[in-house]
Amino acid sequence: MRLKTKLVLAITGLVFLISGILSLVYVIQLLHSAVQQSYDTNRMVANQVQLAVRKALESGLSDQTVDPNNPAQLRTLAAEAVRNNAALQAVVQSVNRYSFTVYDINIGDSQSITLLSTNPDNEDKPLPVRHNYQELHDANPIELLRQVYGEPRVFDIVVPLDRNGEPFVTVHVGVRTTFLRAFYEPWITRALIWMGIVLGAALVSAFLLSNLALRPMEQITRQL
Repeated sequence: MRLKTKLVLAITGLVFLISGILSLVYVIQLLHSAVQQSYDTNRMVANQVQLAVRKALESGLSDQTVDPNNPAQLRTLAAEAVRNNAALQAVVQSVNRYSFTVYDINIGDSQSITLLSTNPDNEDKPLPVRHNYQELHDANPIELLRQVYGEPRVFDIVVPLDRNGEPFVTVHVGVRTTFLRAFYEPWITRALIWMGIVLGAALVSAFLLSNLALRPMEQITRQL
């Protein structure tokens, strides 16, 4: 193989490597942006549900006599207040209209038992054990790609409602990775297509320009 050919291939390969790394970094940044946007949206959802839970508890417990030494009674009254509040039910059931990555919503008590859920089968059962969405939000690039494009999982965004300085009720908004991928994949795919076009153009340009730049060296070599 001639020296010029080796140099052309080396230059083209270097351009391909650099362009590929930059493209991968760009895709990861897009994915991070998607995860961040989903977090912001669903955190807002969790805050709205928390506010509705607070109002439901205030309304449902205001005319009740609660024995502070009887946590079972307090839990029963809280469950009734949450489940019988029409405004809270409306908020929970309307979430999917403006957040397409929400899988479910669970409201749990201080013992991690479900008071209210978008899945009625979960009620009076332990809250689903899930990883916090913050772990996905803070994941390194490799872990982020593995979580989003790997086996489907549900991450929880958790917002507590405190009573006397301690968590009394917690709102859990479940975000499923398949929903996240499906919702943001179209514009990530478009970005990948454009990056492929740019990468191809960069390779062709590198090949042609390296040939042109090394032509004088080839002429000198022939003269020698």
